[in-house]
Amino acid sequence: MSEIKDGTFRVTRITKNSAMPMKEAHSHSQYEMYYIISGKRKFFIDDSIYNVKAGDLIFITKDTLHRSVSNDDDISESISIVCEGKYFNELFSSYGFYPIMEFYDNVIYSVGAAHREYLMDIFKRMEYETKSDDPHSIFMLKNYINEFFVLMMRSRDYHKNILAEENSIDDIPIQEAAEYIKNNFDKDITLESVSQRINMSKTYFSKKFLKITGFGFKEYLINIRLKEAAVMLIDTDLSINEIAEKCGFRNSNYFGDVFRKFKGVSPSVYRKERIFE
Repeated sequence: MSEIKDGTFRVTRITKNSAMPMKEAHSHSQYEMYYIISGKRKFFIDDSIYNVKAGDLIFITKDTLHRSVSNDDDISESISIVCEGKYFNELFSSYGFYPIMEFYDNVIYSVGAAHREYLMDIFKRMEYETKSDDPHSIFMLKNYINEFFVLMMRSRDYHKNILAEENSIDDIPIQEAAEYIKNNFDKDITLESVSQRINMSKTYFSKKFLKITGFGFKEYLINIRLKEAAVMLIDTDLSINEIAEKCGFRNSNYFGDVFRKFKGVSPSVYRKERIFE
């Protein structure tokens, strides 16, 4: 992994197989571009499943829950670029907000073969700058982000290329379950109630959900609830007890313990830190 000193730009080259899922589901306050160099992977982003292959670019916006797993026994190689939104400012000034954020709205683009070599060259130059102990590196990285998105817009216009592979039949009920959980996180959702909803046995559904999404059922439900709780802590004046209840946590002490485990701080400290950022 290569990263500039202030932590605002990170380049990581990743090789994985089916025995190496993404260590944990996560979200972050930066934007991410994830390019598949070879092999295939399955991404679970927010509540949707994507099957991606070599040449596909995944765009993950900030604060979006995501995880990836390998398809079968395939070995995949990829590059992850994580950066702060400030690197996009010049692009917004030149092209406007939507032409850039459209990539994140659509999540996945397949890069045309004619542009893949050029794209890899941009990534290599980004990686070089993150390793450089040079005060000018941040300016070079801004240039490369500009170059990257201009290349993507050129590729999009030239190839009219959206999207990756369609979901398999096995993926569809699991995605329906994930969507249901996301839309009903405040209710008393259980493994049994969701498995019945999609006509699967509890045991089979639990194994299938983990295999396809990379999440355990309870892990995903808690992550969805905590994500909404984090938003409420910043955007509302509701008490912590009220937020816990609205997010499906029937015990505020349990909510505090789980929040601290996943976020590293208590809900009250999180609220204070984020409000004054």
